[in-house]
Amino acid sequence: MLKPVGILARSLTSKKSTFTPEELLRQKRSTAGTEENTNFKASAVPKAIFEKPVGIPPKKRVRLSIPETPPISRPVVKPKDYKANEQFDRTFKAPPVPHYKPFQLNLDHRHTETHSPDLPGKTFHLKKHGELLAKAAGESEHDRQAREFHARPVPNFAQIKVR
Repeated sequence: MLKPVGILARSLTSKKSTFTPEELLRQKRSTAGTEENTNFKASAVPKAIFEKPVGIPPKKRVRLSIPETPPISRPVVKPKDYKANEQFDRTFKAPPVPHYKPFQLNLDHRHTETHSPDLPGKTFHLKKHGELLAKAAGESEHDRQAREFHARPVPNFAQIKVR
């Protein structure tokens, strides 16, 4: 038999009652009659509860919103005022051209071959089809051999000598 372990073991071992169910019922009935009769006495209610809501904070006033037009168009950028005394360098120089070999035409003749108009998965399809045909041929050979199978005849136990 298994022994209880931990808290369950302590609670089971400490509560050993020797009372029968009849005694427990008698005990419950006897304690039911000994209840103290206490009279209920209500305390006075503050009058402020009846006059206005108590405990609820006052509602905050929200300021009215001011309508504004949305910025749909791009903002206008005002040009800066340039000083007349400033002088601008009006010469522009292109970056130097890097030195390359002079251009030469490549006149080599290249032969291009056209590919067959088959679909890209045609070879894979043919390979799978061949595998399926080989599997079907193997199964038909197996079925043919199964039809030709004949069991050995049952031996005549009268002629067999048992030691």
